[in-house]
Amino acid sequence: MTEFDIFVIQFNLKCTSMDETIHGYIFGKRDGNIEYSFYVFPTNTNAKLPDYAETEFFVYKEKLMKIFNELIPNTPEIAERTNRLLNYIREQFKKLGGTEHFSHRLSHLIENEQHDELLFEIKGLFENWVERSELHYHVQLYDFADFSKAMLGGVDLEEVEEQFLSYSNLTKMPEFYPLIDPIQGMTIDFFDVGDKMKCTILTYPDDDTKAKIVETFSDSFDDEGNLVKPIEATLVSKELLPGKKETYVLVKVELLENVFAYSIILKPLRLIQPDKEELNVMPPLEKENDPIPEGHGKKPKDKLKSPTQRKIMEKLSETAKMKFTDWLLIIVITGGSFAVVFIIMELLSKQ
Repeated sequence: MTEFDIFVIQFNLKCTSMDETIHGYIFGKRDGNIEYSFYVFPTNTNAKLPDYAETEFFVYKEKLMKIFNELIPNTPEIAERTNRLLNYIREQFKKLGGTEHFSHRLSHLIENEQHDELLFEIKGLFENWVERSELHYHVQLYDFADFSKAMLGGVDLEEVEEQFLSYSNLTKMPEFYPLIDPIQGMTIDFFDVGDKMKCTILTYPDDDTKAKIVETFSDSFDDEGNLVKPIEATLVSKELLPGKKETYVLVKVELLENVFAYSIILKPLRLIQPDKEELNVMPPLEKENDPIPEGHGKKPKDKLKSPTQRKIMEKLSETAKMKFTDWLLIIVITGGSFAVVFIIMELLSKQ
């Protein structure tokens, strides 16, 4: 079985019954959710488009968008056609049980290396869009550390003002990169000082610092001192670095007592949440013996109702009691005991 945290499927769908080709990608977390983007191009533009099988995901994604935007002025119909395709795809996902259900299906097929089934699964999305088609796809797999490294590898530090990069103390610190969760992660804005961060060390300022880190986090290093799994650090500061095109953040963490590390990241990056249980950005799971799950559809038990709501509830309660009383009278008429009825009525009046 294939192990991975994040998958990317890049593909080219040749519409043999139409003069168009669809290029796009689906990427997501294993058994999580997915994000996707599809573009409709005229077939005569294929030579300009990036190779779905040879181009690294981040480059492929940017090139597709750039070429698409360049073509719109001369071929505006591709924008309308792409819009219609995306609306169609959204409806297809609804029929399939949603994007998360589809992601679970893709994760299972990739994990078990069922290549033909994966091809049919992707092609099935377009079965009502085009009558005849030919699909070619390529899968890229990452663990969180590799994906984070690939994404942060594209950060152009020359953009950042020189005054921030000239901090002398940075050269005395290890450099790290935080683990990225592109689907359900949170930007650095949501992290507070004192929060834990999952990270991987890129460089060490000297051998002594490396030895201390390896000794403290021995479970995360192999016998040769190579980091084999992420370590957890404590966020101590974050500072905005205005660039020429993008906004960066200088992030500092404490690895162990008096040993700090730094990273310069793009502000919009989604990072792995510090503590999913504590943060709890999703509605709580449904509890046993609680038929109504908490969330937007349920009011807290101790929340007071408005005066109007209270009046309505009191009226409904009185109505319910009257109806129950009517049933008791029927029992009496049909031979019930007045004594029993009297006792029940007394109990009701005390409620």
